[in-house]
Amino acid sequence: MLFRRTVILLTIVAITGCGGSHYEERFESSLTNLRKEAPFSSLWPDPIRIPLSIAGQNILLQVRIPRVFDTKTKEAYALDQNTPEPRNPKVEVYAERLRPSFLQFGTHLRTYEVTLNFKDRAGKDKRSSIRCFLSVMPRNKEVDSHGILSKRITEKLKEAFNENTVLTTRQTKANPTLKSGVGEWIALSVPTPNGEQREVERIEAFGNIQLPSYIAPGKPATQNKTILATCLLYIVRIAEETVVLSWLLPVDLAAQKNIDVPAVRVSIAQLPVARAMAGTVQAKIVAPNANEDTNEDANQKRD
Repeated sequence: MLFRRTVILLTIVAITGCGGSHYEERFESSLTNLRKEAPFSSLWPDPIRIPLSIAGQNILLQVRIPRVFDTKTKEAYALDQNTPEPRNPKVEVYAERLRPSFLQFGTHLRTYEVTLNFKDRAGKDKRSSIRCFLSVMPRNKEVDSHGILSKRITEKLKEAFNENTVLTTRQTKANPTLKSGVGEWIALSVPTPNGEQREVERIEAFGNIQLPSYIAPGKPATQNKTILATCLLYIVRIAEETVVLSWLLPVDLAAQKNIDVPAVRVSIAQLPVARAMAGTVQAKIVAPNANEDTNEDANQKRD
């Protein structure tokens, strides 16, 4: 027994003594990486990479996509203007599904879509979609300084969320904190994967609007149902680009999937999906013939 204890003790000394400092450095490095990654657990670990040409420059745009858009479920899709209807390749995806007219800002890059079954606050079975629209445009100092983009977005939202989309009396009672129409722009600080903070702008609108969704899993037929929805827009300014992340989804799904919350400050452990995504947007200039890995939409490696 004494011999065994001596061997164990010597082994511990060998591990913690000779290589102790190296082990501690690796441990601290791993711990730091885990802390940096904690806010982004709701996103796929690898970003998509989209090559762009903006103002004569070759740009590689990167962003991490939320796990709610999981193609393994066969209910989630990545769409663009060249994408046929996923369940009926002979038909084009209609324009309002790809990007509603009131969300047409800059160059549209992707629409991420998933159809989900869920229960509303009254416990009733529902089926609808979550869509996230990714757009980009060159930055402009005049536009930034005068808030021209944010004003234009507000005007477009007010056209869509108008007197015909207001909450009903029953909806107001069930959702006392919601207010029909378009809110105000607010500044938010979101974490980035390198451990820093980024300033972004957000606006939100509420109302009864039509959202498209597949009627049944695996079937091509779609429906447009009026539902109490929220529209979120994030403006992310990076380098020479302005990226707009727009979300359109039922109010109940926004809460259940923690897409966003009204509070300006939230804990890292409860960071909403939309804010986490906004923190991962990156853009860098690349050489014309650079051999960059453009993993555009091979639905991100899973961990």
